Amino acid sequence: MKSIPHIRKILFTLLASFFLISCNFRAAGPAQPAASAIPQSEPTGTMPAVNLATGAATTGPAATGTASPCATSPDGTLRLCFLNLTDGQTIAATPGQPITVSAEASGATVAGISLSTDVGGYAQFVENSKGSDPFRADFSWTPSLGSGAYRLTLETLTADKSESTSVALSATVTGLTSVSPTPSLAPGAVPAAVKDQVVGIYSKLFGINIVTPVIARKFRYGVEDPWISTAYIGNEFYEVEIYPDGHTAAYVNPIFPNTNIDLKNSYFKEPVCRPAGVYSMLVVFLDFGNLSAGKDEILSDLAAATQTVNGEYAAYPSAGSGSAPILQIQTTGVILPVPKEIKGKLISLDQVRAYTGVDPLKFQWLAQVDLDSTSTFRATIPAPNSFGYAFSNCPAVRSQPNIQVTVDAKSELAGQGNRLADTLLSHEVFHLFGYPASHAWPCINSVTQKDAADECVDTTIPALMLGWVDTDGDGIPEILDSTPYGIKNS
Repeated sequence: MKSIPHIRKILFTLLASFFLISCNFRAAGPAQPAASAIPQSEPTGTMPAVNLATGAATTGPAATGTASPCATSPDGTLRLCFLNLTDGQTIAATPGQPITVSAEASGATVAGISLSTDVGGYAQFVENSKGSDPFRADFSWTPSLGSGAYRLTLETLTADKSESTSVALSATVTGLTSVSPTPSLAPGAVPAAVKDQVVGIYSKLFGINIVTPVIARKFRYGVEDPWISTAYIGNEFYEVEIYPDGHTAAYVNPIFPNTNIDLKNSYFKEPVCRPAGVYSMLVVFLDFGNLSAGKDEILSDLAAATQTVNGEYAAYPSAGSGSAPILQIQTTGVILPVPKEIKGKLISLDQVRAYTGVDPLKFQWLAQVDLDSTSTFRATIPAPNSFGYAFSNCPAVRSQPNIQVTVDAKSELAGQGNRLADTLLSHEVFHLFGYPASHAWPCINSVTQKDAADECVDTTIPALMLGWVDTDGDGIPEILDSTPYGIKNS
């Protein structure tokens, strides 16, 4: 999801990971203990301060509200509620035990419910796999900054993506050791204990003997970013995360054409794309007629953005100076005056064929770019401050676009930081490769760099995480190496 800096709503990115329809939805975000989904009715009444790890009432101050907060979609049909928390509640946590946060969506069948926090980088999504209404989700949340104030946000979207809503509350956590955000740490200083722990997780959980793992972290203000290690090995993508409070997360996802999903250990529920090769993208511009941009100008801007991004990707050659770049993107643009039935929605493959005469299945990726000063699509979703969304990993084309981007001003079509190069052809593409919705990957090509960027784009490429750098010293970028990361066969 590409958003206004420091606003990282995660629902749509998380959705993509569950419905190869993404992060954006790797669904992404720091991992927490498994969440569960249970159809259940909504309780009502006043909620006291409760130790949610044990269920015992505490002697702390009672919640300020009289009932758990709820929100309703604009059409009044979809309702989303916290079930066991109220705004202003004090939560007496127990060290080593996650806090349960329960939520319920009702009135319409939803795709699932997401929970995110404003600090600490928590992001989790629970899929409504059985199509239940009402639908309950129970999240296991470990406050990564320990005791302190947190803002928790629930988001949901109907299964047909026609309605959405979100609700938030503030809570104060007690009983845990507080962690200072963004501790002073020199770039490149990966503690030996962190490396040993990462190597141990790869070995114990995945049976992989990695000698020189890629390990780095971001340095964002107010976000306690984890140490992250990624590895593209064979037809599998791995990620290991180690948080300051000691909890860890580890995932494995298939890389297309491998489609074997490990439901227990996967983050996305579809294969990711391999961040190497030449990809073709069909870009369907839906013209709302309010930007005063002509067809030739739009297509020229797309060509210029493609050239710019490919030039930046060319800084990472496959086999030394002068060799082919590791990644390139070929774009084809078509412009369509937006049909009434598509306004505010994602275009379907059949609609692309009917209105443009172009078959999207001849391309590996399908992107929709709304040329719309009123941001009609963004107004229909829970994260309106974001202007780009990735909905699908690989295999790329399903029933809808992989990526949707809104261009709400003519100036955003060209120039520095334009949404074609900065968002469409880099940031959202990175999500298709496994870049998480939490944006926790360091946007660097060397562990010695200190990255405080909120998001990775074409000028801040997460080359180290993508395997575009030789880190084991054999002269081959890890994404192309037959023995990447110094791996040893057991």
